[in-house]
Amino acid sequence: MTPPYPGWVSDESAFGRAAAEILTGMTRSGALAAVAGSLPRWGTYRHAADEAGLSGLYAGTQIGADDFAGRRIGSTVGKQAYALAKRYFNGTAR
Repeated sequence: MTPPYPGWVSDESAFGRAAAEILTGMTRSGALAAVAGSLPRWGTYRHAADEAGLSGLYAGTQIGADDFAGRRIGSTVGKQAYALAKRYFNGTAR
């Protein structure tokens, strides 16, 4: 049962998706690599982050709109953070 208070943006979804976008940019691929000869449970960083973001829905403390908003915000922030980091590494940041 969902608690009787207003929803909020899912921080798990936002942080997870931001990290997925940064890792995707750093590796130039969204695919997760196999570790120690085993296949990863998730095929991409985004898939892993999205599943982690569902924790609020499973706990009954958030609704789908909270998760979706977190994913959108996290995706935007992650892409912007990676772009800024690249400018610093390239020496073109101001």
